[in-house]
Amino acid sequence: MKRLRLDLGGVCRRSWGEYDKDTLKTEYLRDLAKGEKIDPPINYFVNGDLDKINVNWRSTANLLYYNWLNYYVYQVTPYDIVGKPRKSENR
Repeated sequence: MKRLRLDLGGVCRRSWGEYDKDTLKTEYLRDLAKGEKIDPPINYFVNGDLDKINVNWRSTANLLYYNWLNYYVYQVTPYDIVGKPRKSENR
């Protein structure tokens, strides 16, 4: 069987699609509590309000994951459907 070799050199991600809406907030507040001098995430809090989170990235994250799964699992995974046994029709 031929091995599939993937070149992901051109793939670039800017965020983590599996984050919940407030994960970045939790990490930001954790780092502030440690005394780290960090800026708030850009375009994450609505008007700088820590209780209002902008989640317009969620649909993009879901689409990215769906497309990745579709391509790398369903489109390029080699399989042989001809050699598969049929299920018994007497069940």
